[in-house]
Amino acid sequence: YSLDPSMSWFGAGSNGIVYKSSGRAIKYSKDISEFRNTTFAFENQLNWVVPILEQPVQIQENPFLCKVVMKELEQISEKQSNLFWYLTDHLLKGIKTEIPDVGSVMENFVLTMDVNEVLNIYNQVEYIIQENEKTLKLQDLHPGNFGWDGNRLKLLDLSM
Repeated sequence: YSLDPSMSWFGAGSNGIVYKSSGRAIKYSKDISEFRNTTFAFENQLNWVVPILEQPVQIQENPFLCKVVMKELEQISEKQSNLFWYLTDHLLKGIKTEIPDVGSVMENFVLTMDVNEVLNIYNQVEYIIQENEKTLKLQDLHPGNFGWDGNRLKLLDLSM
């Protein structure tokens, strides 16, 4: 904090903590898979993950700790969160790797959300899942790990 007074607490998970600072999110993680994945995302400029703003760095070896500087994203809304759970719940359980068909999604959500918003989220989640299957194969895809970069949906947590 003495090096960056604009730093403020943002959140924590099982493997790390995140601070906000000047439009950036700075994550300290003890997960080596997250370090490898964020390094891969940074070097390959993956367009479906949070923009990684600097080369991820390992801070210490034993125990392992790394620092990842990424763009701060806007959180998804509560209403959007319900749709995300519907789209990703079966992925978390390892049942399959595709999201439900668009017809069932529309049946369940057009009464509470704008149809264009539902289609936009559906298409972006589908794209992220397809790209993830081609590259990182992350399994922790749930609403808390997504955020908005303007009008583009991005995956925030790159740990296994």
